[in-house]
Amino acid sequence: MNCCTASNNTKVAKTECPSCVEKGKTVQLITIKSLHKASALELTEPENSYVFCSNAACSIVYFSGNHSQTFLVRTSWVPKVFG
Repeated sequence: MNCCTASNNTKVAKTECPSCVEKGKTVQLITIKSLHKASALELTEPENSYVFCSNAACSIVYFSGNHSQTFLVRTSWVPKVFG
């Protein structure tokens, strides 16, 4: 395989929230680890990408790019408050 050719098995992260369907913003795993309670962190999968949902009305704060995991407001140390 050529180093400059895209692989056929490349997985693209979904950035739409699985709950409210708004487009989220990709964040690093350290963000998830820093802002959530230990019980939620036990479920993190380091190989996943993670996305932040900024919709204040949505109960999901972060979710994995493959939609296999969601982190809810109640598992976060920081309240989801905007403006």
